[in-house]
Amino acid sequence: MSSYLGSRTIVFTSSLLVFLFLQLSVQFNSFSLFVLFYSLASFFQGCIYLYPIYISMNYYPRYKGLVCGICMGVFGLSSVILQTVSIFIINPLNLQVDHNKMYPLEVVDRFPSAIKFLSYYCLLFFITGSLFLKSKKN
Repeated sequence: MSSYLGSRTIVFTSSLLVFLFLQLSVQFNSFSLFVLFYSLASFFQGCIYLYPIYISMNYYPRYKGLVCGICMGVFGLSSVILQTVSIFIINPLNLQVDHNKMYPLEVVDRFPSAIKFLSYYCLLFFITGSLFLKSKKN
């Protein structure tokens, strides 16, 4: 598919779709719609995840394992960083669950705004990253 559209176009389009589906996931009060839109965002985020690995492996065919490992390590590290940021946004006072295993409403009310903030953050980094993608010419 990347030979027809180009990797940069696919990553750019997937970035916009991830942003759109993340924004839509918190617009409704239905848990099933949240799961649907969040799952669609995760699917397109997987498309963004694969293309830099594929392109990097084409540039370094003798070191495919090393290049793939470095790319996966960076993606894993970004998950750790974003998890810390999202916890700070959603629950900055580190409030604990009550006896019913529920968070206070002030924590629950911050969840949609945190998803929206993180979707803008992802859009910025995915689009910036897509500008640096360049497939290797044979």
